[in-house]
Amino acid sequence: MLTKVGGMRFLMVDGSPSTMTGPEIEEFLCRAAAFFCVDCLAAAVDFPPNQVSMAAQRLRLHKAFAAGIGDCSQCGRTRSVIGATHSATPTSWDYRPSV
Repeated sequence: MLTKVGGMRFLMVDGSPSTMTGPEIEEFLCRAAAFFCVDCLAAAVDFPPNQVSMAAQRLRLHKAFAAGIGDCSQCGRTRSVIGATHSATPTSWDYRPSV
C-alpha cells in the first residue's frame, strides 16, 4: 500500500520511500518535449540514477516514448537518451504495485 506524501512521491506502509519513479519521469518527459540521458533525467526529477534507469527501461517499451543513442538536450553528450513522442500523455503510465 502506498501513501501519497506530496507531488508524486509515495511512502510504503512501513514508512520507507517507494521506488515509484515511473509516473513522475513520464510526466516530466511529456512536458519537456526533449531527450535526456539518465544522469540528466535523474537530476531533473531528483531521483537516484539507478531508479531512473530502471523506469526508463520500462518506458522504452511504451510506444509513447522513444529511446536510442543521441545527444542529451541538457549535457549535450552523445549517450543513450529517452524522450516522449508526440503521442505521449502523462496518464499513459500503467502502474501496478507488486503484491
